[in-house]
Amino acid sequence: MPVLSVRLGYPTEELSLELFPAILDTGADATLVPLSLRDEIAAPLVAEAHIRSRWGERRAVAIFAVDIEIAGLRLPSVEVIGDERGREIVLGRNALNSLNCC
Repeated sequence: MPVLSVRLGYPTEELSLELFPAILDTGADATLVPLSLRDEIAAPLVAEAHIRSRWGERRAVAIFAVDIEIAGLRLPSVEVIGDERGREIVLGRNALNSLNCC
């Protein structure tokens, strides 16, 4: 699977110095960020919502705003789902559609 290195940050603040691996998932509507990383950067809560997995499981999630840097390009205030179960960042179409990729 394709993986990129990204930096995360609180909107309008400095980005983390650490690079995190992020899986590119062109089939995912949203971007997922582990709650542990969200807590490190203290990203602001935007909303609470429900998501449904591809197996039909429905669960409540928190949506946060983070800045994401990919190869020096900063995507400001991307709404991401705080994932309590996952350990990796999954870049979904809401972030990928902001990029002009060839």
